[in-house]
Amino acid sequence: MMAKPLRSRPQGSNSHLAGAAKFFVGITVVSVLMVVLGPRLSLGARRLTEEIISYQEVLSSLDAQSQSEGDPVHTTSHHSSHQGVNAITEEGKEGDGVVKKEATNGWGNSKDELDEQPARKKTAGAGATEGGSIHVIVTSNGSPYLNWQTRIMYHSFKKVASTPGSAMHHFTRVLHRSSDDVLMGEIPTVRVEPLDPSCDVWCEYPVASRPSAILQWLESGDPKGDWVLMAETDHLFVKPFAVPASGRNVGFPFSYMAPQAGELRSYMKRLYDCADCSVSDIPPTGNAPLLMKIEDMRKVIPLWVDVTAQIEEDEDAKKKLGWVREMYAFSIAVAKAKVDLDLPKNPRGIMVQPPEDEVLGEARIIHYTWGNFIKDERGNDVWSWDKRDFVAPGLPPRIKEPPADLATEVQSAWIATMNEAIDSIPRYCQGELDAMSPEERAAAEEAGGRVGVT
Repeated sequence: MMAKPLRSRPQGSNSHLAGAAKFFVGITVVSVLMVVLGPRLSLGARRLTEEIISYQEVLSSLDAQSQSEGDPVHTTSHHSSHQGVNAITEEGKEGDGVVKKEATNGWGNSKDELDEQPARKKTAGAGATEGGSIHVIVTSNGSPYLNWQTRIMYHSFKKVASTPGSAMHHFTRVLHRSSDDVLMGEIPTVRVEPLDPSCDVWCEYPVASRPSAILQWLESGDPKGDWVLMAETDHLFVKPFAVPASGRNVGFPFSYMAPQAGELRSYMKRLYDCADCSVSDIPPTGNAPLLMKIEDMRKVIPLWVDVTAQIEEDEDAKKKLGWVREMYAFSIAVAKAKVDLDLPKNPRGIMVQPPEDEVLGEARIIHYTWGNFIKDERGNDVWSWDKRDFVAPGLPPRIKEPPADLATEVQSAWIATMNEAIDSIPRYCQGELDAMSPEERAAAEEAGGRVGVT
């Protein structure tokens, strides 16, 4: 059985003592479980050490903040079973440890507005609905690695967009690339100029172009509807989004985003650059998944571009904020723009991420960013799958299902959704076929890849 996340919730300025005690007891429990339990328990020692350090830093900094600012504190530390292999990558930047604000801060939300949608019917107009429609966007540099993910993600979008109650009526891939790519004829795409043309092939940080790309998209005339849902290529839609009944923007609270923690506070304060403001204004979120009114997007995105540029020009800030620096830049931009943003207390109503999340529930997105590794009771590897193993053109092979008694509900739903797309979409898009030599195409057919056009 998978070890459940251990949680410690300090509740006051002196609560770090009780929190620390619970934490060290928790570490002992996790250590025992790692020895005793086999199935799906694959958190490496390096990962665990990183989380211990992260937890201690966050806990101490939040305690100091509660004494200096008097803000309510709500923290959670997760020690779960995901491997964390290449946990911070070009388009999937993941980690652990939670820092969340309570609903009293202005961006917290005590209930899941997405689960309280009134029925909406279509009215005259291109995909319009009463209450507004949603335009889904995803960014990409057009690499083969991101292209196969985009094709699968777009397939899942089309399935849920056609279901009753969905307000997801538009889709655009925002391609930040210096030339058209192989998916231009298959997926609705707006190509914009990248900040660094070398990212067409390889660069150190391709997502630095994302804010600029979305700003160019906003100015392109392509945006439709009243709302924008920003997603990522490794998102699978399993349930449709509707326009929030509250009329407020909705984000996802990432457990590893901690703008108030440790040394980060000084960076956040400098980048926020607001004398009469508090770092607590900055939400622990990122740009995806995020459902935002188009008029608020137009306020936030230019600021996101500016803050991202400031960080990219500061080598120390780049090093400290790492691969999630573009996410921090977005969070700071939200605070600067002073737009509303609700972060549901139950974020799993928006998105689940295997293998950390086990129950699908009412999630609308499955995010398969982490590698999934399953062991038997003797600690032997019995199944694994990681998106990073597939960097060549074309879809990955159909995913072999793990033992039913070891897979979680989320893993089973994720694999079923992936396989349905892989079974439905030709392995290569037309652009990939056109780029093949006759010999390469024959070899692909011989290998069993369906090379027909969608």
